[in-house]
Amino acid sequence: MKNTITFLLISLLQCFIYGQDKKINLVGTWSTDDGLRTITIDALLNGIYENKSNDRTLKFIANELPTNISIDSLKTTAVSISLMNDKEGDDKVNSTMTGQAYIDTKDQNKTKLQLFHVLKTDNNDLNSGETLFFTRTDNTSPTVIHKASTSEISSDDLIGSWLDSKGVTGLNIVYIENNYISATYNYQEPTTKESFLIKLKGYIQQPTVNGNYFFSLSGISIPFPYSRVPELTTLKMNSFSMSLVGEIIDNGDNAYSMKSSMNLAHAYGKKVTYSAVRSIGTYFTKSKNSNFAYHQIQNSMKRLNFTNNGATNWVSDMKIGSTQTLKMALDTGGNYDWVNSTECTADACTKFNHTQFDTIKSTSFKWIDRTITGHDWATWGTSKASLGYDLVEIEPNIAFSREINLIKEFKPPAGGNMKQFDELLWDGALAIPSFSSGGKLDDPNYRISNIMVDLVTSGTIDPKNLTVSFYYDPKNKQGTYAIGSNKIDATKVNIESKITLAQENYVDTVSTDLYAASYLWSTALHSVKVGEVEIKIDPSKTVFAFDTGSSSLKGDSEKMYQVGNILKASNYLSTIEYSMGENNQGEPGRFVIGRDQYYQLIEEGEHKDNKQVQVQSLDGLPNLWLQGTTLLEDLYSVFTYDISFNKKGELILKANNVALYNKIGGPQIIQSGNTCEEEFTDTGGIKGNYQDEACDTIVYKPGSDWEKVTLDFEYIDIEKNYDSLWIYDGPTAEWYNFKKLFTGYHENERITSTHPSGALTVIFNSDESITKPGWKAKVVKECSTKTQDHCKEEFTDSGGIDGNYKNFENNLFNPYVFKPEAEKNVEIDFEYIELNPFENLYVFNGPTVDWDNYLVFSGRNTYEDLTITSTHHTGALSVAFSSLNFWSTPKRGWKATVDKCKGKTAFKNSNIEKEQKVISENTLIYPNPVASSLHIIIPSSEETLGDSFISITDVLGKVVGNYIYKESNTSLDIDLSNLSAGSYFIKITNKKDVITKKIIKQ
Repeated sequence: MKNTITFLLISLLQCFIYGQDKKINLVGTWSTDDGLRTITIDALLNGIYENKSNDRTLKFIANELPTNISIDSLKTTAVSISLMNDKEGDDKVNSTMTGQAYIDTKDQNKTKLQLFHVLKTDNNDLNSGETLFFTRTDNTSPTVIHKASTSEISSDDLIGSWLDSKGVTGLNIVYIENNYISATYNYQEPTTKESFLIKLKGYIQQPTVNGNYFFSLSGISIPFPYSRVPELTTLKMNSFSMSLVGEIIDNGDNAYSMKSSMNLAHAYGKKVTYSAVRSIGTYFTKSKNSNFAYHQIQNSMKRLNFTNNGATNWVSDMKIGSTQTLKMALDTGGNYDWVNSTECTADACTKFNHTQFDTIKSTSFKWIDRTITGHDWATWGTSKASLGYDLVEIEPNIAFSREINLIKEFKPPAGGNMKQFDELLWDGALAIPSFSSGGKLDDPNYRISNIMVDLVTSGTIDPKNLTVSFYYDPKNKQGTYAIGSNKIDATKVNIESKITLAQENYVDTVSTDLYAASYLWSTALHSVKVGEVEIKIDPSKTVFAFDTGSSSLKGDSEKMYQVGNILKASNYLSTIEYSMGENNQGEPGRFVIGRDQYYQLIEEGEHKDNKQVQVQSLDGLPNLWLQGTTLLEDLYSVFTYDISFNKKGELILKANNVALYNKIGGPQIIQSGNTCEEEFTDTGGIKGNYQDEACDTIVYKPGSDWEKVTLDFEYIDIEKNYDSLWIYDGPTAEWYNFKKLFTGYHENERITSTHPSGALTVIFNSDESITKPGWKAKVVKECSTKTQDHCKEEFTDSGGIDGNYKNFENNLFNPYVFKPEAEKNVEIDFEYIELNPFENLYVFNGPTVDWDNYLVFSGRNTYEDLTITSTHHTGALSVAFSSLNFWSTPKRGWKATVDKCKGKTAFKNSNIEKEQKVISENTLIYPNPVASSLHIIIPSSEETLGDSFISITDVLGKVVGNYIYKESNTSLDIDLSNLSAGSYFIKITNKKDVITKKIIKQ
């Protein structure tokens, strides 16, 4: 276990905040003594390299060792540069420079750059190059302009682990977007035998001649405050800069190879300056279909006793370091990671049986910077902490190293007290902010360490599936969080209740830093109503933030005072109603919050055993409403990131949206904005005319599945033959759903939906001249007087009972979806199905088009008295139909009755489910535990499986072997004798199933 922890610790190291007080500043213009070569570096460490001797100009992104760390008399810093040619058609595409910036005490203390430059040459001699010395000629920050890349390289085949000549993972390509590439390199220092995961950034290009890729990568390792080399124990800094330049070659036969030059500079110094630059050829290989074995991280969380301090009551037990377990929160309202440490003696660190992190007890801990720095907790006050890093086990068997602030002291705000800190029950937090390094709006220099970025760069989670979700069960006070998972359990969550909240950064108009709180997950807030009182807000500026580190409704003091008074006057019976986001129908989202979400029993600390309204002021933060676990405990929440690169070529994440759902059996906080009856007029209203050149579309949907929308027109008065009002049956304007067209004058027209969705779609078009009064109508949704049988409804083709369906219908992308009453299943009883040849009616088991579980009825046969009942966990059935356009006469289609109140019976297509069950349950993997040879037998089936792809990973997700089980094989033997003892996961993927099992290597 110790070896595993050490490997994790030294292999997954983090980058740091760029310091503002650098002893060595790279910004400026640098030239060689002969003036033939010039390097121009701007404030973002972007730049241009000009070589007058061969008329070459290369753009670049640079790395330097951050020097915010307290290092006495620092006279050197590591530098690594990735370059790419701006000129298209030049095969000398990429090159790198690796070395150091240092103060030359022999030359009037001038700052110099010593760089080893390697260029890919025509003869493919990758190790050719020269050492260049540059002196700064201009200290001003230049403006460097790069041409925008038009390349759209995005090859998933290149993503994954690349093996070096020893068969060991050396290079991991993490993400590619346009010409940018993000990667990591596993480097072992030959003297100390310590391993480093160096984050690399750079460029990639694909020439048009042979389809091969040229790339340039560079990066800096984390600095150590001291060296482990005995003769260098007096040194205060020790780091490596690394660059790779080379070519990725498509070998065919499902394989890539890579030949490159690796250049490494070892820089350290105090009173002395030393740098060793060496260049070696490096070669890697990769199978095109091998990739990271991405994980979907899931861990339990629990609810602590509720205190009245407004802080979160959700935590997860996480192992920190080699020995200790702390109560850690995942905080979407935070922007740094911290733990309560033994160096803090205040009540806030010791009361309530806190576990304090002890650096001495952890064999894997290292200091980064022992300088005490302050952190702002907004209206709470501040804390003082030092920076270190250690192992964090975010899920059993998934752990990696994190930079962590070790709290030494909590301080109340000016004129305040320690009340809030003293009732802080959790032991630390991992930040899940809305942005990562470089993500602060309008400030590309701003860096923040983010656990999500580390999970991506380590290949642990899929960069195309960046989600963090929270589910809490109030009955047992337990919940789960999941990272990188797109699975939603429809037995626990009402999928149809979804509301999506697009990210909109909070702008603090009072602070000098407008975006100081832009790390909050926030969205535009349209309106707020408490009871029957509308709270006045400015919807153009106001945002609502979901903060899992908060357990109160918080906001501007004046607004919170008003909210609190209204709630108190109602004896805490009033609801709070928010309008924000959009529901599945594109309508404004509506949240109705009752007393259970704001009136809480206090279980610990001051006011224990009393109920307190959870509404607090955030002084000095106008236009911000914030709420967390008191609301999210009754909702299922999914926070989603986008991934991209910033201007410095760094991999960054930015918030996309938060999706919220009602939980089945829980309070229905998300409510429909539909009313039973509403007025519908043209844009001019009852008294005015509509506008010229109108092109309006509106969709009316019922409040429940069994209801039907009716449009009851009192009059329609539009310009005849030139302006038109189109009505379509259903939620979309498909031509085969066309119902009626109005132009001119009409009175007392009534139209009711016959579509399974119960919806109607209205489109109005007017030309450029002559407008009229328009129309006046009522929209009736039949939700006040439900006289029809809610369980049963008639279901026919688009032609109805007496007519034929239309040619060339196809609703596979918008199927009929029938959903049951609670705890029931849908049954469709077809009286007949009659189609033309090559036309098909599909019935899917569930609420979506699922090609793994369906029935198809073809026009080659006629069907009568056919009954199909859902066995899906949702109880739903979906129906799709496709007709052709070359039959002169469509057939009569189908007639059926849909019953939404049936008990559970069998969906009649059981072959697929049966076959999958046979494959999953009868696949043999033995012996387990295994000493050397592992045997695999995959059972044959009536339908072909095709080849099965087998991947074996260790507990960190590192791929240790990929194999193919040919369809013709009867078994497969895998030699595992070279694997270390421990736990591994074997994943088998084929056309029918994905099987993952754990094996033990002895």
